[in-house]
Amino acid sequence: MGYENWECIKTLEGHTSPVNSANFSPDEKYIVSASWDKTIKIWSTENWECIKTLEGHTFWVQSATFSPDPDGKYIVSASWDKTIKIWDTTYGVCVKTIECASEADDANFSRDGRQIVYATGSKINIIEFPPLQELIDDTRERFKNRELTPEERRMYYLE
Repeated sequence: MGYENWECIKTLEGHTSPVNSANFSPDEKYIVSASWDKTIKIWSTENWECIKTLEGHTFWVQSATFSPDPDGKYIVSASWDKTIKIWDTTYGVCVKTIECASEADDANFSRDGRQIVYATGSKINIIEFPPLQELIDDTRERFKNRELTPEERRMYYLE
């Protein structure tokens, strides 16, 4: 059995600028894409529709990748806005922003999900993936001066 006829089985459309990366979730139920339109989209492989658009980068998003846990609970993204962002896939919110010295071209989780490697300029940087409590504390700090709705309080683990 050969692979002479490599055919496209589906084309996903929805970004408004070039797409820089696309990756499957560990369970292959979703695809994440990153685009010059400054967004990240999560697509269902069941119906091939965009189920979430993640917004927060202020310049081109170069890459987006799911965490390696079975559910792909997080996405790490790299952008030319000089940030790496970590997103909660359930709620579609940014839970951590890492400032970079220059444009970020790529970011990935280690296989065990405990580290993130990212490329900026001519450098490769490795950081420890923040523990859940640190992500929760950062979220609380970001929203401490704004009254949250009951749904937001649950979403950010404040209740």
